[in-house]
Amino acid sequence: MFATANPQVALYAYAASQAASVSVEFGTDTTYGTHTWAQNIPAGGGAVQILVAGMLANTTYHMRADVAYADGTQAVDQDHTFVTGGISPDASRDYCY
Repeated sequence: MFATANPQVALYAYAASQAASVSVEFGTDTTYGTHTWAQNIPAGGGAVQILVAGMLANTTYHMRADVAYADGTQAVDQDHTFVTGGISPDASRDYCY
């Protein structure tokens, strides 16, 4: 998991050796509660990068990949945490009112 230029958006990377559909579960505890959109890994395997957005400022989030393989099996990645940053005071001038 990686920080992005937006302090409230994380980049979650996941790799698999076979075809799969991957989304990220996230929330403020390990019940998660929210899913990102899914991204497909091709038949030969590979990696995906999923942006996780919609998080509150200055909050710790738990995240894990939710993986559905082409053969019908499912798996989840281990729990990871990500702490969002605050919104810059200068950011408000970038919004239209």
